Amino acid sequence: PLSGTEAYNILEKTLKFYGFNIDELFFINAVNCCPTTNISGTTFTRIPNLKEKNNCKIFLDYAIEIINPVFIIVLGNIALNNYIETPVSNIHGKLINIKGIPAIATYNPEYLLWCKKEVPEKYEYEKEIFLLDFEKIKEYLSKYKDTNIFL
Repeated sequence: PLSGTEAYNILEKTLKFYGFNIDELFFINAVNCCPTTNISGTTFTRIPNLKEKNNCKIFLDYAIEIINPVFIIVLGNIALNNYIETPVSNIHGKLINIKGIPAIATYNPEYLLWCKKEVPEKYEYEKEIFLLDFEKIKEYLSKYKDTNIFL
């Protein structure tokens, strides 16, 4: 999930750079809460377990049904693996299908922040992939330009 302000800022800047109006987008996390674990009195964010993902998937499916989006941007493995069991790195930037809706998966900005801190030599490469994926998203959605699709 985009729990940190810095991760959301990356997403927001990227969306704006590619011409998306944030007010026309609907954001939802694959897991509605940010699971944590406590180790020696310190609380850490952790990856949701299968039970947590399954409990939240009902809400996620319902939200997709109600909103009926024309396109879905899937951020990260946790969101992707609700529908397709493969890492984002295997299918990023490719058109996929989520519940009958076209979608493209890309890295979660939280992952980019992790790379920047933990594997700096990988950061620029992964950031470039993220940006190229948004270029593909923009290209796909350009067919809706000058329509009332978001009204």
